[in-house]
Amino acid sequence: MHLLLAPEKVITSTLKETWIKSGSKNMILFTAGDNQSYCDLMQDWNGKIFKHIEFFKNYATNDLIGLRATELAKQYKISRIIPMAEADILRAANLREKLGVEGQSIENAILFRDKIAMKRYAQRYDIAVPKFKCIKDTVDIINFIEEVGYPIVIKPIMGRGSLNTLVIKNELELCDLLNSGLISDTSRYSDLLAEEFIESEIYHLDGLQLNGKVTVMSVAKYINNCLAFVNGAYLGSYTLSSDNHLKNKLLQFGYHLLESVFPLPKNSLFHIELFVDKHGNIRLCEIACRLGGNGINDEVMLQQGIDIKMEYIRAECGLPFFSEQGTLFSKKAHIAARVLIPPEEGKLLDIPQQCNLNGVLRYESRGKAGNSYRKMQMSNNEIANFLLAGDNELEIQEKINAVISWFYHHAKWETT
Repeated sequence: MHLLLAPEKVITSTLKETWIKSGSKNMILFTAGDNQSYCDLMQDWNGKIFKHIEFFKNYATNDLIGLRATELAKQYKISRIIPMAEADILRAANLREKLGVEGQSIENAILFRDKIAMKRYAQRYDIAVPKFKCIKDTVDIINFIEEVGYPIVIKPIMGRGSLNTLVIKNELELCDLLNSGLISDTSRYSDLLAEEFIESEIYHLDGLQLNGKVTVMSVAKYINNCLAFVNGAYLGSYTLSSDNHLKNKLLQFGYHLLESVFPLPKNSLFHIELFVDKHGNIRLCEIACRLGGNGINDEVMLQQGIDIKMEYIRAECGLPFFSEQGTLFSKKAHIAARVLIPPEEGKLLDIPQQCNLNGVLRYESRGKAGNSYRKMQMSNNEIANFLLAGDNELEIQEKINAVISWFYHHAKWETT
């Protein structure tokens, strides 16, 4: 029996027929329990698509998951624990140790979650990273600013989805931060990281390792980034064309990280974010041994023809690679792109329900007219998203600009 730890989006973005082909009938699913319509759907799948399903409210921070897993292990022989979200990586490693299940150890999992440990480990292998410092008190942050100057980034050492990530641009913003008591809050003690702000473009590498060998690696460029997205800007990315001079350089950097530096599990997904400055210098932002969020799997699938999410799950279940048989798209795209729109602060009066613009393969409206929304807290709460295809980078950039203009023209808000 396999234990699958997965939030709602991971489950609903794949057809039930594909889940069955990927071994779901031999899986216990632990998933989110906040969305009633999703819970109703999963109740219908319980015992049919998955062997057993349990729901947990506030899934990412619900500590009951560990207890229920140990209890179910007395009833079922759990041979694999499959984590699908960032919040599940350490959760799964701890459960493996407790239950004697083969897989990624706590020691190795920490390197993909603790940003201080991650950066120190990378430095041991001469991988360039931004300057950083663990922040325990006001003096630490003052000393760090004296060293690197403004702006700086403040983030939780084991954060996720850009939650509680801030850019401090000047002394006024520093005073606001210090006045909030964020650093001295004892519930947060020692969990903050200060990092120099890197003026650069950001790229992400996403893919799959099977049986110790990197099988898929996609290279994409961010349009804005997750932090800007949380702060109200749209988020997007597009895969690089084969003639982009940076593509091979970034691929080589990624292969080096995965094959010679970080201890990736035998079967694993990966998501790597890299800074590239105006001189072409590459620095590691972060590396994760999980699926990239916000539609990245579909972006990779469209461009590579492989569903890396389901291939990883199949590998963990001991099933063979089924490649394009499991994808949603009839053919691959030269360039794939995704765009996500954040909510505004206010009441949503109208939102378009379909988009027929050239190049748009999928448009999903997640907002509901009449509902009130607040500023995003994390980078996975968009109100609309697009998946696009193009023949070259210039064309895809034009298509992205077109869908952004189209959406903001048609969506209507009543702001306060």
